[in-house]
Amino acid sequence: MDKEIRRSDFAVSGDNPVTQAIKTGNVLTLLEKQGYKSGFVTFVSGDDFMTRRGITFPASLSDIEEAYGDDTAKPEPFDPVSDRVYINGKANNMEDTEVLEEAETVLMYEMPEGSDSAQRDSQLRFYLDKGGNLVLAAYCMNYSDIPLK
Repeated sequence: MDKEIRRSDFAVSGDNPVTQAIKTGNVLTLLEKQGYKSGFVTFVSGDDFMTRRGITFPASLSDIEEAYGDDTAKPEPFDPVSDRVYINGKANNMEDTEVLEEAETVLMYEMPEGSDSAQRDSQLRFYLDKGGNLVLAAYCMNYSDIPLK
């Protein structure tokens, strides 16, 4: 499978708020239709959710790297001081972000520049615990513009 992230990789399946709101299940399309210039949608264990490449809960680091590539993203330490999903989620009392207290690392896959001119900094972010297990998946539109509040 092609390891490059494309707009189509921002589509999810399952019975969840994204697929209930928009037929294609595409998070970027949903956020755009709602008028957002930046934002994110998160999924945690217990959500009826699957990525376009088959990742759901439970998933391990190796599952994610097999689906998305291990040469395009390396696990980085999770930093609650600078992570925009965590900071914005906590500031807005988003329950899902509570599981990030368990996060040790984050894998970030970014759409290449120019692949979607409207969404220049869109990312799939997979947060993993000490054991390398997925605790939260975040679909981010224009990550750098997500408010730190």
